[in-house]
Amino acid sequence: MDNVELVVFDLDGTLTEEKAQPSHNTMKLLKRLAGKNIPFTIASGKHFDDMKMIIKSLDLNIPVISSNGCEIWNKDNTLLKRNTLDTEDVQTVVLRAKLMGVHFRLSSEKKTFLWDEEPICYHHYHWLRIVCKSKTKSINNFFESFNDNSNFELDFTEWDRVDIHPFNTDKGTAIEYIINKKNINPEKVVVVGDNYNDLSMFNRFQYSFVMNHAPNDVKAKAKIVLSSKNREEQIEEVIDFIIKRVE
Repeated sequence: MDNVELVVFDLDGTLTEEKAQPSHNTMKLLKRLAGKNIPFTIASGKHFDDMKMIIKSLDLNIPVISSNGCEIWNKDNTLLKRNTLDTEDVQTVVLRAKLMGVHFRLSSEKKTFLWDEEPICYHHYHWLRIVCKSKTKSINNFFESFNDNSNFELDFTEWDRVDIHPFNTDKGTAIEYIINKKNINPEKVVVVGDNYNDLSMFNRFQYSFVMNHAPNDVKAKAKIVLSSKNREEQIEEVIDFIIKRVE
């Protein structure tokens, strides 16, 4: 695994605490990668607008992945790729969610709406994804009600949440798009994550690291489970592993 060509980090729960900026210690760790000329980037479920400050602080040279792969952005904040849902499908999902007592949150190219908030006009937006949640069995019934659907994909991202997104749209597919553009060897890609929306990365790239606090069924899909209980120490484990193999 010498000559690592790309490292991809999940954001919340991996590179940062929930809804936080990278800590001073995390920034110091990432500088070790930069010092070895090892490119890295981030792949997040966050909307791109919610990532801009973090992207700026990291000074990334590789495109970033937002909205769980729905969008890929260049360093200069120009859009490289976007996958969207059909507007009529979004309206169908929202109607069914309301009928089945499931909360929903819409995400478009312009903004992420509040929970159970709807736009005045659906056709004024390009729809990226819908997150639906319920702490009752209705979330399972909701998921199963789309078994005959052929227009979009549904995935559980947590035990009580379902992510609805365009076909062939996830973090792993987005990384493949980037490495094809950059002529990066997929066997020299390292991925790091902590949750269900990171499984597409673990399934595609053999050097996959999972955070120690991840659900057990997520841990089972990664090559290496990080041992420390502290998030920053786990990031250090990853970076130590990489640098020892390129020196």
